[in-house]
Amino acid sequence: MFKTEQSPLCLQDQQPITANTLWLKLINPNPAEISDFAEKYDIPREFIEAVLDPHAIARIQQQQNTTLILSHLPLEHLGETHSAFSTQAFGLIIGPQYVLMVCANEHIIFDRMLQHHLTEQNQYPLSYFIFRLLELVADQFIYATKVVNQRVVEVEEELKKSIKNKQIFTLLKHSKSLNRFTNALKGNSKVLTALHTQPRFASSEAADYLLLNVMVETEQASAMAEIHNINLCNLMDAYSAAIENNLSLLVQYLSIYVIVGAIPLGIASLFGMNTPLPMQENPYALVYLALISVVITTLMIFYFKKRQII
Repeated sequence: MFKTEQSPLCLQDQQPITANTLWLKLINPNPAEISDFAEKYDIPREFIEAVLDPHAIARIQQQQNTTLILSHLPLEHLGETHSAFSTQAFGLIIGPQYVLMVCANEHIIFDRMLQHHLTEQNQYPLSYFIFRLLELVADQFIYATKVVNQRVVEVEEELKKSIKNKQIFTLLKHSKSLNRFTNALKGNSKVLTALHTQPRFASSEAADYLLLNVMVETEQASAMAEIHNINLCNLMDAYSAAIENNLSLLVQYLSIYVIVGAIPLGIASLFGMNTPLPMQENPYALVYLALISVVITTLMIFYFKKRQII
């Protein structure tokens, strides 16, 4: 196995995973590394560049004895405010004696796949391992969809008490993630359908069964993302109205507080004027006025509650 990290090129030799096939991993290579790698292993340079294109479309492409399977996987962004997840293109470049995994970002499934191969290298043909990697991708989409849905549930709890727009914008970010999942999974599904018709990859009953399982799982992930996105859109509409209602209630409560508070304030202002007033010579005038204010205020509150205004 040959591995390129985000830092300068670093190659490490490992045992081949199958008898006649060498598995390679190339992560975020620069132009010089792409040229060296393409020349050393006779890989079409345009295949590697196609995978690293940020606007790459899922597809299968062949050139002489080399096949490119270009697909997408979910990429989580921890601590970022733009979006919780995005989709990242990755490619499997299959040659006569090698399989090259290319991606612009490192992902956990690459190392998991290599470990899986090392433990079962003599049990299954090459096509089985390729389908197994695509199955891991489908699993990652299902996991990411569940994570997004859980975060939506958490935001939903905040929205029940909120009168701000912050949570709505958070839901918009999750909606973008689900839209990316849906688009990526549709492309992945087309690639799997094309693989199903390729005679090169129909090598054993186990591989065929795994491919069919991956196709079903990818369709399930796509359906999950689409359903959650529809529910999220409905939730955003409902809670946009709820936020407006909460704001209306807040204004209503503030208006009532002002009306109720105006009663003792009006009495105090009246008896604070420098004019002859009743009870101005009474030593208990302040107590009487306070009691009157309390009684009138209580009656006003009771009236508003009876009318279900508060």
